[in-house]
Amino acid sequence: MELIKQTSSAQAVSDELTTLLDWTNIEALSGFTLIVENTGGGSGQNITDVQIDTSSDGGLTSQLDQFSSLFAAAIAPGTALRGTSITSAKWIRVRAVCAASQDTTANAWLMADSTLGRI
Repeated sequence: MELIKQTSSAQAVSDELTTLLDWTNIEALSGFTLIVENTGGGSGQNITDVQIDTSSDGGLTSQLDQFSSLFAAAIAPGTALRGTSITSAKWIRVRAVCAASQDTTANAWLMADSTLGRI
């Protein structure tokens, strides 16, 4: 696996969608693997949803939550979930959210098989 993009440090995640990885061009790839880790900062609550948005133009227009089945379970503090898709997209953005009045921190890593292509 080849690292494409990662959070520079754990990001605060609240009960409003928080961007973990901003728009990243992945059109040269035939799929991707995304790992989201709940590092348990803040009040250390579950991440209740991870949304992967897609765009054909770098975020000027977007389609929200396009890979909803990849992260269907909550991510508890101190754990990580991995999602893999062979569906291609030109651009993706990764966002996370906690339940109402809760917060935590999270890291994210976007990877691809190095044989699929390079960005």
